[in-house]
Amino acid sequence: MLARGLGRTRRAGTRALSSLPETPPLPLFGIGGRYATAIYTAAAKKGELEKVDTDLKAFSEALEGMPALTAFIGNPNVPRAEKAATLVACLDKMGGCTTSKNAVAVVADGGRSTDLKKVLSMFNELMVAAKGEVTAHPARQRGAWGLQGV
Repeated sequence: MLARGLGRTRRAGTRALSSLPETPPLPLFGIGGRYATAIYTAAAKKGELEKVDTDLKAFSEALEGMPALTAFIGNPNVPRAEKAATLVACLDKMGGCTTSKNAVAVVADGGRSTDLKKVLSMFNELMVAAKGEVTAHPARQRGAWGLQGV
């Protein structure tokens, strides 16, 4: 009898650790928040939160390393459809899933490609909260706060 109870507890604990919430864990505001929440919800419904998280983190890092792509995204003379196609092609070359490609395409098609970095950052905030991760910062030295003699 005790073994059965322990088995159920163990399974319940494993299930809770392996699944992420389907609803976004934080309320986010503004244009970036709306897009990030929509991406989270779409990925959760398809069961692809981890894959989308991996794709969008890699894409964000690629954007940071490619100033030419960032300039292209911010160029108001480039049509939305061309921006969307280029961003989707980048994600395709990176091996991104369909949900990730669709998410980036929707942001670009909606005329919010200049907000893409903010959307990716806010999506990352949602994933960090969903996973229950905590960000640790190094302790400040006394001198940094002007307390050298204390």
